[in-house]
Amino acid sequence: MPNLQGHALIQFLLSSFRPPAPPPSLQSDSRPTRIIIPEEDPQRPVHIEEDEGDGEETASGEGIGEEDEGEDEGDEVDDERETEPAEPAATSRIRKPGSQLIQDEHAAILSDLEARGANGLPSLYAKGSFFVHPKAPWFQLNGKRVTPTDLYRPRWFVWDPQALYKDLSCPTCGKTLHRHAAMSKPRRCVDLWYSFWIVGFRYRCRHCRHPTHPEPPPLQWTMPWQPTEHGHAP
Repeated sequence: MPNLQGHALIQFLLSSFRPPAPPPSLQSDSRPTRIIIPEEDPQRPVHIEEDEGDGEETASGEGIGEEDEGEDEGDEVDDERETEPAEPAATSRIRKPGSQLIQDEHAAILSDLEARGANGLPSLYAKGSFFVHPKAPWFQLNGKRVTPTDLYRPRWFVWDPQALYKDLSCPTCGKTLHRHAAMSKPRRCVDLWYSFWIVGFRYRCRHCRHPTHPEPPPLQWTMPWQPTEHGHAP
């Protein structure tokens, strides 16, 4: 029977080309799986531990000095008064000194501002800048003696409007103001990307004896231009 023999030969050849069976390790395991981590119950009670210290250990801010206490009601509220009040204000802000680095740089900048040209401009304004910038890290690291504080020196904004506009008017009586003294402590300004310190001055009206400083809006209104129009905000 040649037909049967030919069919059997074809079946034999086809069976020889079948792929081999997968090894036992790759075969699917039909045994039931065991869940090691139990499923989370959305109805279970959640225990929230109280945060002790509010993260003060990780963000103490020791490099900029102690934080001020109380509400901010303006500069030099207590340390610049000519006469002591009968009772201190309950909500006045207690100004604390900054770090030693900030105090030393503030004193150095005030010393440099004492030297002014014939037009009354400090050297910083004569160069066309309001900011005192630290040295770039490249020049700091190439110095003979490098300390960690050399890489953490902040920027300083010097705000002395009378050097730019001589006829500053008193917001109380309208008479001309005169420079009284530099602010005893700088103010720290925190921006979105960086921070800097502000060096300011106090002014005195010889007519009404009313000391003031250039931050309140009434004094800014007496200027012919606003600093914000030129990209600066004291």
